Amino acid sequence: MELLRALLIPFALLLLALAVAAGWYGRSLGAEVRLLQREGVEVQAEILRKWVHVPTRSDSDGGTREGIPTHYLSFSFLDPATGETREDRSVVSRETWETVTVGERRALLVARSDPSVNALFGTEGLGRAAGQLDRVATWLGMAALGCLALDYALRRRGRRQS
Repeated sequence: MELLRALLIPFALLLLALAVAAGWYGRSLGAEVRLLQREGVEVQAEILRKWVHVPTRSDSDGGTREGIPTHYLSFSFLDPATGETREDRSVVSRETWETVTVGERRALLVARSDPSVNALFGTEGLGRAAGQLDRVATWLGMAALGCLALDYALRRRGRRQS
């Protein structure tokens, strides 16, 4: 029982920190979606490169383990405000990565005031991710409150028993 009480506050703080990070990132994505909806301009992007990054880490016995692969596309497009050629990259699903070819042209939604805010495959995925992060933040925050409530109840019960 003492171990549980000793771990509840640090665990609640960890959950709260994760909730804040998920909420902040979700709000940031949501702001990008709103910016693209408000002032997005469709331009053509050329796919320049495709690559996959597979993280590896060493085991304690000297072996290596591979992590989850991340699929990237790099592309170029003309900035709608200045006409300059810009390059960017995007993380995409494996399925999308497999269907795209280098040299292919795709529609790209670009925020006129900030071309670093763009969406190669529309804003639907960004909006869905923002909503999911908001839900994760809410659940993590509720779990943190649950830990704090349990800690309070255990401390109160301990005071009554002594």
